[in-house]
Amino acid sequence: MQWSANDIDIRTPEEDDIETKMALDTYYKKLAKVHYYEDILDNSTKLKEKGLSNKEIKFLEENGIDIATYAKKAHFEKIKSLYDPKVNLYRGEKKAIIFEV
Repeated sequence: MQWSANDIDIRTPEEDDIETKMALDTYYKKLAKVHYYEDILDNSTKLKEKGLSNKEIKFLEENGIDIATYAKKAHFEKIKSLYDPKVNLYRGEKKAIIFEV
């Protein structure tokens, strides 16, 4: 930590030289990283209070949607893939899309 070794006051710097600017830049990058991880942990704590497991929280953070919504969307896509809009459906047919609808 160059600011403590070089006696640089990070919160209220008195000098405006290159060494101080570099120390400030390093300090603010580290501070931003700390705030980033704080936000992740706060969000994780709130989700845990709602009853989500670690696996569900990780899936939510990586994909942006919860597992239930993802499963519904995947199911809908499977049903949608069964249907071919170019094929006409007639009464009495026995295809997979007929049984799903």
